[in-house]
Amino acid sequence: MPLAHLLEHGDDGLSSISPARPAVHGSSTALIDLRDVDPPEREPLAAWDVTAYTMRSIDECGLAAVMRDALSVVGRETAGIYVSLDMDLLDPSRRRAS
Repeated sequence: MPLAHLLEHGDDGLSSISPARPAVHGSSTALIDLRDVDPPEREPLAAWDVTAYTMRSIDECGLAAVMRDALSVVGRETAGIYVSLDMDLLDPSRRRAS
């Protein structure tokens, strides 16, 4: 998981890609629309204080509420926001086969 390296929990060479260590703080990180979170990924995300919103979160709370909450998370003591968008979010038929 590339995020693990940015959170300084991965390979030291990759974790040092940014002069700031860690490059990203878990407490100001939000993952939205998680579909396939494996058990080995679930525990570290919680331990690293990463906020994760699954598809179920969106179904139960609504996308607008999830986005408002996520923006409040990622805006905590940060100089900016980085957004990464997987294309399968826009077109699930383009999702790579596992």
